[in-house]
Amino acid sequence: MPRMRVAVLTGLTGLVVAAPAAQAHVTLNPRSVTANSFGRLDVRVPNERDEAGTKTVVLHFPHGFYSASTKRVWGWTARVSMRKLATLVPSADGDITEEVAKITFRARTKAGWIAPGQFEEFGLSMRMPATPGTLSFPARQTYSNGEVVNWNGGAGSESPAPAVNVVAPVAVAAHTPLKSVSPRRNSTRESVSEVRATFKAKLQTGVIEITKGGAPVALKSSGLIRTDQAVIRAVPKAKLTPGSYKVNWRARADDGHSEKGTWSFKVSG
Repeated sequence: MPRMRVAVLTGLTGLVVAAPAAQAHVTLNPRSVTANSFGRLDVRVPNERDEAGTKTVVLHFPHGFYSASTKRVWGWTARVSMRKLATLVPSADGDITEEVAKITFRARTKAGWIAPGQFEEFGLSMRMPATPGTLSFPARQTYSNGEVVNWNGGAGSESPAPAVNVVAPVAVAAHTPLKSVSPRRNSTRESVSEVRATFKAKLQTGVIEITKGGAPVALKSSGLIRTDQAVIRAVPKAKLTPGSYKVNWRARADDGHSEKGTWSFKVSG
């Protein structure tokens, strides 16, 4: 009879899940994510030893992850290590100069160790790479008796590396459609104290630029309204003088996709 290892999910009284020991390896969940989206991955770490606890886990990252946030786990610390990029990556917020190299999860004390018959999950939040494909995250698991297990093999091996499948997003016409603008397109107003672009869903970021005859108009502020993150607003520093104005807006939708557009209006004075 094959050896079975039992994991008890604390908090769910009487619920016991049994699985063969050969299946109890470090994994990433869910197994599939959408390319170029923000999402959560959970690093699931089971303890496969009967007389030792897991006290350290190191997850090594492939290329293409420029930041990562970690979920607090009681009794553990998480340290994100970065590495410099050989080639800068341009972005709307400026050039990206480094990427995530690894994350080290370490138990603060013996009380935090993952005990025999138990598992722990470490949550991560980050933007996924834009290119679809299968990504491997080699992991190193250290036990309290000094034993080290390297999860760096291929799928189907005895020590497979945690992996995630990055899939292409489903094509849609617009991720966060523009609902309205103020002043209206091609309208003429006697005076304009602010410019707004309102969307049908909330945004992550957004900015508005105003030009007159190709020259930028000085702004007191430009960005998302804190109380309504579906609206981008720009407030000029001074009263707009008569003439034709062009508005350029850029926004990042809640699903991570960037969008931009323009419209024009006139001030009669």
